[in-house]
Amino acid sequence: MMFRLLFTAAVGDCYLNGPCLREEEKLVAMVISIIAVLLNEQYAFILAELAWFAVFARAGWDNKAVAPVGQVAAANQNGTAHVEEKKANECPPALKKAIDHSLELFLKNKEGDKSCDGETWELMSEIDGDKIWRAKYPGESIFRWRARSTLYGPLSGILAEMFDYAKRAGPGGWDPNLAKGRIHKEYDGGYKILVYSSNPVMGGLISPREFIEGRIVKPNQPGGEYLLAGVGLDQKTFGPVLGADFPTQDKNCTPAKSFPGGGFCMSPVNPALDPETPQEWHYTLVANTAIGGWIPTSTINTATAQVLTEATKFQKIHMNKRFKPSS
Repeated sequence: MMFRLLFTAAVGDCYLNGPCLREEEKLVAMVISIIAVLLNEQYAFILAELAWFAVFARAGWDNKAVAPVGQVAAANQNGTAHVEEKKANECPPALKKAIDHSLELFLKNKEGDKSCDGETWELMSEIDGDKIWRAKYPGESIFRWRARSTLYGPLSGILAEMFDYAKRAGPGGWDPNLAKGRIHKEYDGGYKILVYSSNPVMGGLISPREFIEGRIVKPNQPGGEYLLAGVGLDQKTFGPVLGADFPTQDKNCTPAKSFPGGGFCMSPVNPALDPETPQEWHYTLVANTAIGGWIPTSTINTATAQVLTEATKFQKIHMNKRFKPSS
C-alpha cells in the first residue's frame, strides 16, 4: 500500500513539474500509471516507469534543440550574424513586453486598498511596524501578498546586500530562506534575467523551489524612489524566445512560477537627504507565486505567510546590524 501511495505521488509530481511540454505524451504515461496502480502488478509498474522514461528522454531531446532553433530564427530575422551581434544586448521584445506589463501591475499593487485585480488587501499581521497583507488572485487558488516595512542604510549599500548572493544566500548567508541566486543575463535599459532558489520550508515538507524571473530596475524615480518589478519565465513560453539566454533549470528543485505584478520599491523617509547617506527607507514588497508540486493550497498559503514574515524580519535586522551605528 505504501509503495502505491509513493508511486502515485511521484507520478503526480512528474506530470505537474516534469520537463516534458507535450501534454498528449504526459497523458499517455499518466493513463499507464493509473492502470498500474489499479492492477498493482509488478510488470505494470515497470511498464509505467518505461513510459515516463520515454517521455523525459523526448523532453531532453526537445530542450537540446531549443537554443539552436532560437539562434537560427534570430539570425534570419536580423539578416546577418553581424547585425545580431550588434544587437545582442537588447532585451528581446517578448521578454520586454512581459516585464513592462508586470511593472504596470506592480505600480497598482504597491499602494492603496485594492490590488491590480480590484481585490481588497486584507491585513494578515502587524509585528513591530511590519505589515503583511494578502488579496485574492482571480482564477487561482493562491493569493497576492504585500509586505511593508522599513530598512536602514545607504541606498547602494542596501542594494548590494540584497543582490550579492555570495553574502545573502547559502550556508552562512544572512537570508535563511534563500539557497542560492545569480543574475543570469543583463540587457540594456535595466532589464535582466535572475535565477534563485529557496531552502526547504516547514521542516522539509516543502522541498526547494527554483524561480526564473525577468526583471526591470528603475532607479532615480520621483521622490528618490527605487523600483524593481519582475515576472516568472517558463521554458515553454520563453525557451524558444530566449534560446541560449534561457537558464538551465536545476533538476534538484521544483520549478516555481512568479505571476505578473510582483516587485519591490524603496523610498526615503526624508527625501531631502542624499541617498548615499545612511537613513530610513520605506520598503514595500509584492509577491504572487505558485510553488508547484502536489502540496495542498492551505499548506502553501501558510508557508508563504511564514516565509514572507521571516524574510521581512531578517532583512530589517540584517540591514540594521550592517549599517546602524552601535549605541
